Amino acid sequence: MRRADSLGPNTARAVLVVALGGGVAGAAWANADLARQHGCMGCHAVAEKRVGPAFSEITKRYAGKHGAVDMLSKSIVAGSQGAWGDMPMPAQPQLSAQQADALARWLLKGGD
Repeated sequence: MRRADSLGPNTARAVLVVALGGGVAGAAWANADLARQHGCMGCHAVAEKRVGPAFSEITKRYAGKHGAVDMLSKSIVAGSQGAWGDMPMPAQPQLSAQQADALARWLLKGGD
């Protein structure tokens, strides 16, 4: 194995970009997987309305708003009704606060 300082500057830069990018992508996929594991995809899709709004619509409505992460994570766990029409969103009490927070943050970043 070669030391990083023995690699050319472009190779070292590429390794750094891949290492940093892998962490970000890994976090995003973990939340998409979490959404699949807990049935979110049964009612939601990334870009089109199903039973509930598309993730992209949730992002548009709430991204950048003060308190959005907290509000969304509470809605995920407790359920909600009326924010997107008459169809209620069922509660997801099996999710921990950390999981709901991760899903809310993922949604606010685009949910894809």
